[in-house]
Amino acid sequence: MTASIQDIAKIMKEGIIGSVFLTGKGGKIEGFIADRAIFALIAEGKNPLLAKPADLMEKIVTVPQDTPALEVLELMNQKSIMRVGITNEEGTLIGIVSKKKLQFEQQRILRDELGIED
Repeated sequence: MTASIQDIAKIMKEGIIGSVFLTGKGGKIEGFIADRAIFALIAEGKNPLLAKPADLMEKIVTVPQDTPALEVLELMNQKSIMRVGITNEEGTLIGIVSKKKLQFEQQRILRDELGIED
């Protein structure tokens, strides 16, 4: 992990994304930094440019790719987390899903099932 917080913020801004994976030796994903971690530093009156990425990094909680979405959402609620990594059969991280996306999809499915139009 040699990127600075400024480098990470630039990646987020350019990609219009809310989190960035951090890798260690051999390209293994060590965790991620979410935009809210940077915002929290600013809100606390701290200079985010002085922070080290490792200080803001969150460990990735993962689930197998065949885990039902409602179970993933329940896990997120239990652990008070906003993102969960998705792993394949070999245990390799293949993606990430946000709580916001799952909640949006849950609402869409309920509307469809109930016949509610937008």
